[in-house]
Amino acid sequence: MRAGRSAGHGGIALAVVLCPVVGLAAPAHADSSSPQTVSAAWYWAEKTAVTPVTTLPTLPEQANPASGVPDGDLGVGYVTDQLAARDKTAAIDLDLTAIPVGAVFSSFQLTVPVDAGAENVQSGPADISACENIDVFTESAAPQDISKAPPYAQPTCVKGVLNAANSYVFDLTAVANDWSQGAPADGVSLVPTLLAAADMRPFSIALKGKNAITTKAVWSPPVTAPAPLPQPAQGPNVPAVAPPPLIGQGGNLPPMPEVQAPQALPQVPQPQTNPAPQAVAIRPAAFAPRSLVPSTQWWLAGLSVAVLLGLAWITQNDPLVPVPADPRRTRFARAVRSS
Repeated sequence: MRAGRSAGHGGIALAVVLCPVVGLAAPAHADSSSPQTVSAAWYWAEKTAVTPVTTLPTLPEQANPASGVPDGDLGVGYVTDQLAARDKTAAIDLDLTAIPVGAVFSSFQLTVPVDAGAENVQSGPADISACENIDVFTESAAPQDISKAPPYAQPTCVKGVLNAANSYVFDLTAVANDWSQGAPADGVSLVPTLLAAADMRPFSIALKGKNAITTKAVWSPPVTAPAPLPQPAQGPNVPAVAPPPLIGQGGNLPPMPEVQAPQALPQVPQPQTNPAPQAVAIRPAAFAPRSLVPSTQWWLAGLSVAVLLGLAWITQNDPLVPVPADPRRTRFARAVRSS
């Protein structure tokens, strides 16, 4: 809810900033109150019309000609052939200052009695809804032009129920919780319920003014913040330490001494070191067991060596027997040498 209103509004709003209602732990008890209506106004489309146009029966002359709404009452009506289908609307504002900030509403009912002594006319059910205003309005006892009616949020409209006491009862619990979550509390508007075109029926109803309107709110106190931690005891030997000033608190603060940034030391080049030689990795060879029996090539080599040794032995042990010379060749040889 909002902490205040603009000039001329006359209403008092409740400033609320709290967490979403869903998920809050419900307190052990609930309180109730009856906020009062602090301002009201109503608006009439035909007030400034050059040629009033209406599908309703002719109404008797009263303080407001052809309006059918006595002084001090609030008018709500609908016509089918009016440029503005909302022929009459009303706005009311509530005083919520008796409800603590952050309250969670479980029920909020608004009861608006019908003025049975007024010239109320209708051609069918007079369905009236209460919708959350999204702007302030100016209180006035006399009807104002419909263009001055405050805007409202259509999705928040709640259809009223006409009870046995001839009063419209509106359940504004969702609207009140919307205010408690921070929406501006600008009151509600009483307007003809928006139905399908075939279901809309012209009517003009006079509702009693703000002094006859009643409310009933049931709410739970807000969740309180945890208590602050106890401060350490101070004695004659314990110096009192003043709390630091808060941001935005203002005041004259002692000047802060200038702190010079330390000078950066000159960078000294680091000696370069040769990298240590990397050891050659030795990969162990896998042991493959072999047979102890000589191979065929070994036997052939051994046989060759044995044959050579045998031939050498035979050659060394063979006696050389001289061959007798042929006497004829000898004589011929000597003859040749002597010639």
